[in-house]
Amino acid sequence: MCTNSYNTMTIQTKYLDKLKHDQTFVHIIIDKYEESHYGFIIDFNNELLSIERFNSDFNYDGFVVVKRESISKIRWGGNDIISTSILIDESKRSKNLHNVDITSIATALRSMHDSFGHITVFMQDIDINQFYVGQIHEMDNETLVINEFGTKGTLDRNFSLLDVEEITRVDAGGQYENNLTRLFFGKRDNRT
Repeated sequence: MCTNSYNTMTIQTKYLDKLKHDQTFVHIIIDKYEESHYGFIIDFNNELLSIERFNSDFNYDGFVVVKRESISKIRWGGNDIISTSILIDESKRSKNLHNVDITSIATALRSMHDSFGHITVFMQDIDINQFYVGQIHEMDNETLVINEFGTKGTLDRNFSLLDVEEITRVDAGGQYENNLTRLFFGKRDNRT
């Protein structure tokens, strides 16, 4: 009987580990929420997966944490994905992504906020289009109070009390969030 280190891990975990280690450019598809993300896998555990995301113009577009159970497919290789990865400017990759703790959604929220100064929280099981962009005002493991950024037209701020268990995805450092941060605080892109 042949034994190796992969006998105790699932095929999914085996490939996630390889894609992370090799820093392979991937396309992550989440059919349930009609979304997909291109990028590099930064970290994963039994519950969550984090990626450094790039948009369709090959530009850095922040950091994303999703629940592994919602991922339908992960694709890599092929002309389209390989061509896209070649066009990415490696100097644009973020340097502070390894500071994000994805032990749980709550730790991901805190560490992403600490690293980027803002977060975007998605609650797609309630409403596929529901998300909140802002700063953590206060939180514990069950509840998040977020001080939201309004739209670029209103520049309004308000507070929302959210159930941490209902959060399906957390983003930070993306172009949209950075633009709102500059509008509200006059800061430049804060990636380091």
